[in-house]
Amino acid sequence: MIVGIISDTHGSLCGWEKAFKLMKKGGCERIYHLGDVLYHGPRNPIPDCYDPKNLAERISSSEIEMRFVRGNCDAEIDYDVLGIEKPGRFVVEELDGLKLFLTHGHDPKVDEAVEISREEGVDILFHGHTHVLRVEKVGNLLIVNPGSPSLPKGGDPPSFAILDTEGRKVVILSLEGDISEEVKI
Repeated sequence: MIVGIISDTHGSLCGWEKAFKLMKKGGCERIYHLGDVLYHGPRNPIPDCYDPKNLAERISSSEIEMRFVRGNCDAEIDYDVLGIEKPGRFVVEELDGLKLFLTHGHDPKVDEAVEISREEGVDILFHGHTHVLRVEKVGNLLIVNPGSPSLPKGGDPPSFAILDTEGRKVVILSLEGDISEEVKI
């Protein structure tokens, strides 16, 4: 299965659209959004193309299945506008024999999520929150932060990730389609 992983769109319609176009072109069958979908948050600048209303409409009408976890900047009204039930703080799922832990990264914090992942035999921990790309192997656990398509930090380009469960790899792509990181699982 080919799965898109995106986080921290913070209301940026153009960031979403560029990433979505590449995810669709890449054959994604499902997209996980790791939170901070619509609101830019009190500590962030307003991103380019800030248009939470139209972003909500685009996400709600996605022809690719969408799943969500709750971010620290997400509010109850966001879920109403998106037409989804309030998501949990994290999701643990198995896809093609890979056990995934998906969370925003603020609750539980990443180090707590790492411990839970190790206890639960998780293969890949995906988190957002920091807006900084991360691909790191800690023991048998792969930790991935796809960065942000709208408000990247740490000198990283705007980005998202694609998980290929059959090819057993994770690729982080810039919004121009350039590979920032690629790792075999």
